[in-house]
Amino acid sequence: MKYFFALILFIGLLIGCTNPVTTIVNPVATRIVMNSLWQVVPMATVNAVGRSLSRDATINLDANVAAYNAAHVDDQWFIVDGEIPGIDQAPACSIFIVDAITHVVMLDGGGNPFQHTNWPRAQLVSNYLGWLQDAQNAGGVLYIDVIPPAPDPPTAEQRYAKYSIYIINNVGAIKFERHCDTVDPGWYPDTPDQYFSAMSAWFQTIIQTDGNGAPDAPWTIISRLVYTAP
Repeated sequence: MKYFFALILFIGLLIGCTNPVTTIVNPVATRIVMNSLWQVVPMATVNAVGRSLSRDATINLDANVAAYNAAHVDDQWFIVDGEIPGIDQAPACSIFIVDAITHVVMLDGGGNPFQHTNWPRAQLVSNYLGWLQDAQNAGGVLYIDVIPPAPDPPTAEQRYAKYSIYIINNVGAIKFERHCDTVDPGWYPDTPDQYFSAMSAWFQTIIQTDGNGAPDAPWTIISRLVYTAP
């Protein structure tokens, strides 16, 4: 029996002298996906993008986010490593409402181009539903965190209509007309816009002078279209 206890003691000494094995686990950074409204995107939603690309595709966070962003103009995903910044520290954003066909930036209710760049994201969150409704009402497309394509150049017919201006009388007959798509060096040699502005002011003067008290008054200015008298 005493030999048995001596053996147990010897084994215990051996175990005590052995260096313990410690498993070191490398910390893995937390990667969170946020959308343009600074909401957390569920990882199941992110992974579903990868599965839609290929049934056998390995789930890859960066590739899935890139694929989603390439397919959307009104929302973008962002990968945040670690702690999520508050909305006031979130990256600035851009917002555009553009024509669905020509990509020309549309005008807001005040007549100003509807575009905001380097805009606080908190403002996007506060105004998103209203801006989305504005885009739908105008038949436009809302771009968020995406720069829209450059506008398509207008056709010759579109330019002709855009820079046309007329004075018509009380029965619709044309009294004066000018087409400013081709710059007239005798007026403004720089741009059609300057030429058109000059003609608009001149036509206003004509109405106030020649048109005032004319037998076929009132005279009216119409513009930005191709007009044919009845």
